[in-house]
Amino acid sequence: MSRRASHRTRRIERTERADGAARGDRAARAALALMAVLLVLITGCGIPLDDEPRALTGSLSTDPDAQTPATGDASDDTAYIFYVHTDGLVAVSTRVSDSNPDTVLTALLTTKPSGPDAETLISQIPAGTRLLDLERTGDLVRVDLSSEFSAANGPALQLAVGQIVLTLTDLPGIGSVGFRIDGKDATVSSPRGDATKVGTCDVVSLLAAPEEPPPTSLDRTTTTTTTTTTPTTSTDSATPTPTTSTSTSVPADTAALKRIELMAQCAGG
Repeated sequence: MSRRASHRTRRIERTERADGAARGDRAARAALALMAVLLVLITGCGIPLDDEPRALTGSLSTDPDAQTPATGDASDDTAYIFYVHTDGLVAVSTRVSDSNPDTVLTALLTTKPSGPDAETLISQIPAGTRLLDLERTGDLVRVDLSSEFSAANGPALQLAVGQIVLTLTDLPGIGSVGFRIDGKDATVSSPRGDATKVGTCDVVSLLAAPEEPPPTSLDRTTTTTTTTTTPTTSTDSATPTPTTSTSTSVPADTAALKRIELMAQCAGG
């Protein structure tokens, strides 16, 4: 190879190396520019960058059936459940999970009375009586009770029937109760005679007599003040002297108020 050709070859090699280096520099600058653009986009979207790792909050479940628990407490309802006090029925305001007839009747069958007068209250419904079924047609509710209910008889049966009837008919829209035992229609006793269907007014006479005269109204305590001015005649002064009279109605307890309500409902019936 001639010397001239050798110099030409070396020049070509130097030129290729220079072009390669230039292309490398351009690629590096392009990569830096791309990184800068990405950084601007990230910060522009409001995604914060932490100086150090953070722990994840919340919980992760791999169970596909897992559900988020509901917040807040379930709201309870209040129902009047009737128990026996001495020789009559009294209403006891009782907290129940809901006011459905089967829920309220189950509470009567399984719940012991509570409160300051609990020791004086009993149930004449035979122990072990269970609610097998409950059907509602219009204002009639038919209850199917287990065979234990058949153990009640005489006055105790009337009180047991009264407990069930008054407890259920106190719920909105229920006017009477039909009875079945182990799926068969049953005739039960009430003060108005034997029947397979009993209403409120059939057993209202079983309510306990008030221990003291009840108030004449279902209103709570009310105080009425009447002021009258009576002029007095005096040689020393003609100034009228006011006289004030105050009358207060004493509040009755829950049982007495409920008795008044039911007796008024059945008055003349």
